[in-house]
Amino acid sequence: MFTRFLTRLNSSVMLLTSTIFVITLCISWKHLPITIDNYVPNQDRKYYEKIALGKYSEVIKPFSKRVLHPIVARSISSLSSLSLNQSFFIISIISLIIFISFILWIIKNESSFPLAMTIPLLVTPYMSLLFYDYYMHDLFFSTVLIAFFVFFIKKLWPLMFLSLYALFLIREATILLSLILIISCIIKKEPRILLGVIIATGLGLVSSSYFAGLGQENRHALGELIFMISKIIHNTFSNFFGINLWVNTYKDCHPILEINIVRHPDWLSFGKITNFGVCDFNLLQPLHTLIRYLSSFGLIPLLFFYIIKREGKKIIEHNDLWFISCLLFGLVSFVIGPCLGPGGYRLMGYGWPLFWIVCPILMSLFIQSEPATRNKIVIIHVVLTWILSIMEILLPKSELLYPLTFSFILILYVLAFSQLKKMSFILSNNE
Repeated sequence: MFTRFLTRLNSSVMLLTSTIFVITLCISWKHLPITIDNYVPNQDRKYYEKIALGKYSEVIKPFSKRVLHPIVARSISSLSSLSLNQSFFIISIISLIIFISFILWIIKNESSFPLAMTIPLLVTPYMSLLFYDYYMHDLFFSTVLIAFFVFFIKKLWPLMFLSLYALFLIREATILLSLILIISCIIKKEPRILLGVIIATGLGLVSSSYFAGLGQENRHALGELIFMISKIIHNTFSNFFGINLWVNTYKDCHPILEINIVRHPDWLSFGKITNFGVCDFNLLQPLHTLIRYLSSFGLIPLLFFYIIKREGKKIIEHNDLWFISCLLFGLVSFVIGPCLGPGGYRLMGYGWPLFWIVCPILMSLFIQSEPATRNKIVIIHVVLTWILSIMEILLPKSELLYPLTFSFILILYVLAFSQLKKMSFILSNNE
């Protein structure tokens, strides 16, 4: 059955996949580690290289849970004459091709959205980041995730549950997907799928915990629950309020405010943390977060809320389980992304299932417009998607970068709203 599915990736899908791939490759070329002389992975990336080298004992949590991507790289390197760097690059190339082609296949088979419009939809700075930052697991995770949704659509249950299990070995935040699936299965009354999701989730959690046990504790020696809560608090304060919190286990700043933790309940352990406080204030960071919300996926979020405001109840009640799960996972990932990591942009990008799959389907179902209006919307969308990247080239390291970019974004949204008024809803087939 899956072989027959692959044969249905017709020439138009493959041509567009090739086009989007080549454009993304050209855009990303100078950022690819393989093109950089004497490239040395830094920050999180060095832990994935150590996993690929089999040095699990040198890796701290939560990185030690994310083993599948480095293991695949090590396997490719072991079976060939390629270096680890080259192996990670090969994975990125293959992943990008599969990722794009599966997105196009879903859009083609589940909607009447014009395939040519997927070029401005997918050729974005975020797609480029997924591709060139290939020591990170984001593109590999996204490829397995899109395969999961394809298996879901085709009702290939064993492959679907296997891919869900695999996702846990790439990124521990897969638990969010599982929770959404469980809730959706209960609402839609799908007990068999629910059972499979629970089993795959249980096996995934057990396996990731096993690999985590091969490494070191996190740098703060906190329990997993306290660590996750603390991480969310830290990133929320930084990305939304511009307040960079500090604890004594951070060595990269001198706090401007410091408080000693004198008393706390015996059951509440703070590990190695004895002092906390404020490192500094960065009032431009909240503006950066807002800019990312407004521009990372161009006008697609605006179009989504434009549709959901009017047709939300109908969409939830009358769509398949895979569609609802895709929508909710993308929406929640997009909203909470800045709470989960520094900067927030990379994790905010995990909202792609909503904006690159669900929204094209919804737009084809509910919105119609004249070609002239549609073309103007596309132009505004493309400029909005790339405006920050352009401004970063024009005003590198300037304090005016974010204020000016935000000003241009506001102008683009004013222009967008003027065009949205000319669009109309398709009512006859959807009432």
